Amino acid sequence: MAKRRRVRIAFGIHLIEMAVSMAFLMVLVLMSVDIGVILYGAFLNDRACRVAVRAAAQGKDAAEATALAGRTVLTIKSPDSWIKSPKLILPITYEDFGGNYAADNSPFVTVSTETEVDLPVPINFAGNSFMPSGRTTFKQTYTFPVIRAR
Repeated sequence: MAKRRRVRIAFGIHLIEMAVSMAFLMVLVLMSVDIGVILYGAFLNDRACRVAVRAAAQGKDAAEATALAGRTVLTIKSPDSWIKSPKLILPITYEDFGGNYAADNSPFVTVSTETEVDLPVPINFAGNSFMPSGRTTFKQTYTFPVIRAR
């Protein structure tokens, strides 16, 4: 009878340990989902900015460069509702020096984009959270030489 009692006590202790460890693991899993969404949002914004600045560099003037960058950013869509599609931040910088540039300066275009990311699972520990609002904004800026300067 005493041996049976010890087995039951040990089984109960194992259940308590399992419940505590599962709660801890669940928090880690939810945080890893949040971090994964954040990293993908940053990647999506970076890719949109790189593609937009390359497209803008093919423009003949600032208006055409802005139109090319805007159309390119619109083609990059977010796969889920937590990440908003990237937006072009206007105005872009298009500097071709009026076609007169020296060897030490070359024409360039600078494009900026931004993407908002909402956390799928905002985790809150006694009033302290990973991101208090549950939302963050990524901004990226790239500069690229103008391809059709002359």
